[in-house]
Amino acid sequence: MPFFKANLLQRLVIFVSLFFACANTNQPVKIYFEENPQIQFAIDEIKAATNEKGIQIQKAETKNADIVLSTQPGSPDLKTEGFSIKTDDKIIVFGADAAGAIYGGLELAEQIKLYSLDGIQETTQNPYMERRVAKFNIPLDDRTPSYTDPCDAARNNIPEMWNFDFWA
Repeated sequence: MPFFKANLLQRLVIFVSLFFACANTNQPVKIYFEENPQIQFAIDEIKAATNEKGIQIQKAETKNADIVLSTQPGSPDLKTEGFSIKTDDKIIVFGADAAGAIYGGLELAEQIKLYSLDGIQETTQNPYMERRVAKFNIPLDDRTPSYTDPCDAARNNIPEMWNFDFWA
């Protein structure tokens, strides 16, 4: 039934329903996370993503929150640095360890940017490689050429690689 054809009582019910639906969206989303510098990095990304969407985030003191970011060591589904995002009545991100919690938090932040909180998709991800680390193809000496370059650029950069001021 179109709004303008509804009787006064029906219009009032529709207005009150819309009012409370809109009023509830302004309440902050509560997020619980373990105190850990690594997890804090992911929380900062989640806060940035929610701010982009106009969603307020508030830290919760217990796991009875809208979003939970935590570690779950020993989970049979998760390998080292793996994570799982589950959605039921709340969003739960479990990492197999602190690194997994970071990756899960970053995935959640990306999904918030793409789909907002209503479109979060469940996922379980484990790394393809056991340890994810940064690898620098830097020449340290003549025994570590850079992809067997036929040029002498790598050899000429060896002294600079050992200059501590370069890395500071």
